[in-house]
Amino acid sequence: METTTASDAELLARISSGDESALREQVVARYAGSTLSAEEKLLITVEHGGMVGRRGGGDGGDGGGAVRRRADAACPPSAQAPGAEARNVTGDSGPCGAPRNDGPMTQKMNVESFNLDHTKVAAPFIRVADVKHLPAGDTLTKYDVRFCQPNAAHLEMDAVHSVEHSFAECVRNHSDSVIDFGPMGCQTGFYLIMVGEPDVPATCDLVEATLNDILALQAVPAANTTQCGWGAHHSLEGAKEAARQMLAHRSEWQQVMA
Repeated sequence: METTTASDAELLARISSGDESALREQVVARYAGSTLSAEEKLLITVEHGGMVGRRGGGDGGDGGGAVRRRADAACPPSAQAPGAEARNVTGDSGPCGAPRNDGPMTQKMNVESFNLDHTKVAAPFIRVADVKHLPAGDTLTKYDVRFCQPNAAHLEMDAVHSVEHSFAECVRNHSDSVIDFGPMGCQTGFYLIMVGEPDVPATCDLVEATLNDILALQAVPAANTTQCGWGAHHSLEGAKEAARQMLAHRSEWQQVMA
């Protein structure tokens, strides 16, 4: 448990009474030498508790309310970024709820894969990327089927296109639970959406069977101008090579992190 010195106690009393200068003294002490702006220091101190938050409010204390009111004053609603009020201006945001710009992975983002540290994974792998429980009681599970190591390798776009066509057609010979199979823009993998609760081992078996089907194909399904928006943009051999490389690491698919 932390102890409170006499000077800390005096400063704490001043902060609790709404003394702005005391709050700023605390900020200066905690962030000496920091390159953060004054507003960022203030908001981080407030949202991470500062002295009041860490040492409680005790009997009769306001538990950080006075400090939080100072943050409200520093960032009035009219100055907040859109959605900042709903997010309660967390310590992962910059001044007035704007995203911080002091590096990646500093705040939780809406897109699940943007919260995945791509420098920590070891492709190829298959992982659960999202699970949705729908109002009628159905469950959808989205799988990240990663073929290539992020930022180190990628599939050529005609191979991506042909894997998409081939997998989407062949996988439905094995399962009626497939909703969609689509490529990632980074060209390192695909998303497979299935009906049902997450089941990574069964999904790995399904992917394995489908990739073996691709190796046996004589032509890319629907690779023509009638059934495809870019019928000439395909590579059967590229799709097969991607399948071979993925299958060569079958035993590693459930190991996501390096």
